Amino acid sequence: MNSAARSELIKQLEHLKENGDRMSMLVMTVRNTSNGLLAGITDEGLSLDYPKAGWLDFARSNRFKSFCKSHGFAIKRIKWGKERVIRANIGTDIGRAADAIDACFNALREENGVRS
Repeated sequence: MNSAARSELIKQLEHLKENGDRMSMLVMTVRNTSNGLLAGITDEGLSLDYPKAGWLDFARSNRFKSFCKSHGFAIKRIKWGKERVIRANIGTDIGRAADAIDACFNALREENGVRS
């Protein structure tokens, strides 16, 4: 991720952490694509959420779970209405959260350039 995108992501995560509540979400996508993740707030700090695209989306969801396991993030499967979501708690430190988000995009889609 370039420095401008990183500073913008950190700014957005700080705003989310300071002003958000449990219903607040930050949608992050890779530039010029629809590939994305969500960041939210939990009791433990910030979360990184992967909404499953359907029953055929097992490859990316497995890559997300493998990424979380290799980085020591606890995952939880939750439902938002009919949507299935995999949630990983990524801690409270904004800088580490930004690094984790960038690494997760690289692991999932082998793409850089996260923008919010």
